[in-house]
Amino acid sequence: IINQQKKPGKHLTYPLKKFTTIEKKETKQTIVELLLEHPVPVSSLEIKINDTVDYYRPITIQYLTDSVKTEQGWMYNYQTLLSGTLNSFEKQQWEWESRLVQKLRIIIDNQDNQALSVGEVVLQGYVHELLARFSMPGTYALYYGNKNASRPVYDLNHFADKVPLEAKLVDMGEELNSGIQEPKVGESFFDNKWWLWLVMGIIIVLLGGFTFSMIKKK
Repeated sequence: IINQQKKPGKHLTYPLKKFTTIEKKETKQTIVELLLEHPVPVSSLEIKINDTVDYYRPITIQYLTDSVKTEQGWMYNYQTLLSGTLNSFEKQQWEWESRLVQKLRIIIDNQDNQALSVGEVVLQGYVHELLARFSMPGTYALYYGNKNASRPVYDLNHFADKVPLEAKLVDMGEELNSGIQEPKVGESFFDNKWWLWLVMGIIIVLLGGFTFSMIKKK
């Protein structure tokens, strides 16, 4: 009655800039931190374990949403992508809807078991293609970077089944910089702590002078 087919898409494997494994004995957890060179759309993660023993442990995959600098240092806020089980029964690969990330964190709950040795983590993302239909010859330009721009509406959106499997590749010219630069915000007067200390010192001296003059008059 129902025949469901899945067509595998094309993937890109992103190289890691930094790979860090932290063992937390107090919480019985292994935390693996992954850092990419730039924010990229990631949709798949595979973990390769060096150990040959059987294992079955809860796992949580998170990504960094934002960070705040405080007096005690940087505070990182993570959001959970998915939770599952890390096991030795099958290939340990998880997929989710493509999301733009740069830093991820994997939390493995070891419970009362010895920590596993994480050998490699593979991050992948779909190959994104931009399809366009040109009905008339001309000079076309592709603009990007406007976060407030709305999604365009074209007829092509309603005829995905008629898009040729092997569309002609468009030769792109050299990327041009608009030359528009955001004005640099200079450091305000009160951002400098030395000026603040100088102003406070002058105020203290003036208040002390007025106080002594009033005492003498009495």
